[in-house]
Amino acid sequence: MHHCMEMGMDVHKVVPPPYRSTFQKLKTKFKETFFPDDPLHQFKGQTSKKKWILGAQYVFPILEWGPNYSFKLFKSDIVSGLTIASLAIPQGISYAKLANLPAIVGLYSSFVPPLLTCLVPSTSLHFYFLCWYLPSLSRIFKAWIYY
Repeated sequence: MHHCMEMGMDVHKVVPPPYRSTFQKLKTKFKETFFPDDPLHQFKGQTSKKKWILGAQYVFPILEWGPNYSFKLFKSDIVSGLTIASLAIPQGISYAKLANLPAIVGLYSSFVPPLLTCLVPSTSLHFYFLCWYLPSLSRIFKAWIYY
């Protein structure tokens, strides 16, 4: 400590954080885990009309980014869509054949989940992955039923 004083450095005392009950700690952890971005924060202190607009934009994100969408972005989306389709369609057919199902099941499983992801109001990645895992589970279930 004397060494720090000689160099002209200040020594600061660290205070412990304020006391929080176990319930308060669990509540904070739950909120951080399930609502990391606090989706309702944007509604606080807004007028009723603004809350309806924000709610519509939250449920249908296209209302937020749609007005700024350009033809350049559209071209990029077409290229990325074709790239993904060139991979997902053969993959879906292959999975259907592995499960001993008709190829059409694989085709549906290739384009229905991304279509639902685009149309259903959700910005969560959980929904995106759910759309991919449910057809996989249904394939397993159908294969199990057939045997």
